[in-house]
Amino acid sequence: MFEVKVSWDGTENFTGGLDDISSEVQMFRFGRGRDSELDHAPAGKCLISVRDTGGKYVPENTSSPLYGSLLPARPVRIRAQYKGTWYNLYFGYLDDIQPHPIRTQNRAYLPCTDGFDQLSRACISMPLQVDQKSGQLFATALDRAGWSTTKRRLDSGIDVYPLVHAERQLCKEFLQKLETSEFGFMYIGGDGYLNWEDRHHRLKAPHITSQWIAKASLYKEIDPTHSLVSVRNAVILTAQPKSKATALTDLWKLQENKDKVPANSPLLAAGEMKVYYATFADSNGVSNIAGDVVAPVADTDYLGNRAQDGSGENRTADITITTTILAGSAKLEVKNTSATSFYLTLLKIRGKIYTDLGELQIESVDATSQAKYLYRDLKVDLPYYQSADIMQGMADYQLSVRKEPIPGYVVSLEGGTDELMTQLLARELSDRITLQSAKYYIDADFYINKIEMELGEDGVLRGKWTITRAQDEEYWVLGTSALGTGTRLAY
Repeated sequence: MFEVKVSWDGTENFTGGLDDISSEVQMFRFGRGRDSELDHAPAGKCLISVRDTGGKYVPENTSSPLYGSLLPARPVRIRAQYKGTWYNLYFGYLDDIQPHPIRTQNRAYLPCTDGFDQLSRACISMPLQVDQKSGQLFATALDRAGWSTTKRRLDSGIDVYPLVHAERQLCKEFLQKLETSEFGFMYIGGDGYLNWEDRHHRLKAPHITSQWIAKASLYKEIDPTHSLVSVRNAVILTAQPKSKATALTDLWKLQENKDKVPANSPLLAAGEMKVYYATFADSNGVSNIAGDVVAPVADTDYLGNRAQDGSGENRTADITITTTILAGSAKLEVKNTSATSFYLTLLKIRGKIYTDLGELQIESVDATSQAKYLYRDLKVDLPYYQSADIMQGMADYQLSVRKEPIPGYVVSLEGGTDELMTQLLARELSDRITLQSAKYYIDADFYINKIEMELGEDGVLRGKWTITRAQDEEYWVLGTSALGTGTRLAY
């Protein structure tokens, strides 16, 4: 039994009397995941076709029971119950309502996109993050984006990142940089949860053993590729190390009283609040990030005076400042708490600026592969790395995997038996399966990178899995990997 619900009140509770549209669904299809390990997973798309003989899904139809609720961004959930077990298949949000209540169709289309669309539009800023692992960085970014704490599964991460920052940056873009830095996997699951898998995730239980053997008699067909596109015989990683100054310096100073003779200090009326946005810069005026930033201190970083040139009565005690410090800027909310006007004769903020040490580039090449396939490089910018040792390990590993074509397969299945229905419904991204085919000389384990599924109008469930060979991702993780798997040491 397939269940399709739309939360027409937008609450994600799916308890409304009209939320269950399962009986009207003619077909649905969706896709989630990525085509290869070098790709980011795009937003998961879904299309639902529903029967509409009476104009129920026409937004302008005032007699529709859904009138006023036929709006985009409504949560959508697709589940299936089979043999007493519920399976989450897709969770997303309506992009549009496309009614076609004409005699030849009598249907409506409901296109949907998963939560990646929300993260691609959420702009985040955060304080400078020092010596954090990717899991904590993911959590901080998701918090800033307003993503629910109950809808995430985050690995802790492998490396410690010395300096990470985000200011007015799209959340998904920020998270994808972390994904690239760790060569991990970020995706939205069938239950709508954001999943972050660090690069050791698949080397641990339950992924170290196959969860299903796909014998040739079970799947419908396989589509193999041995493309030259997958070959990379020169791996070039680039980072930008930084060094923090040892002494505090002025990062920003209010322009109205900066080096002004006489001072042109702004007036703070009684009870007035002024908001200033300070962009940190070095002594040459070049914008940069800073650490150990000090919230403004009275008499040192700010002054209030009855005279504009600072020669009158000192009113600094009547100033309160609320400071929000980010990596490269700060927001200063300056308030006059008294019933008397006076001038703000000094306002600045101090900290220790980070300066660039010059570009760090690590390269790993294979001349034998280049002789066979010509020069094919993989260039990766690692904005959060400073360790040359980690970068070298990453470059060497990626070269060892990609210097020869990596075989890939798309497996097509059709739910004609209990076993096939269960596997189609139960398998999730990163699950490990065994694929067997005498025709293609395959008997090996693979990871699922992409899932596509369709319930046709004929009532048949069909699916496709894009898979990658497990041996191409296996290496030793001391203390966790199964003995006998992999020939490379993890980095």
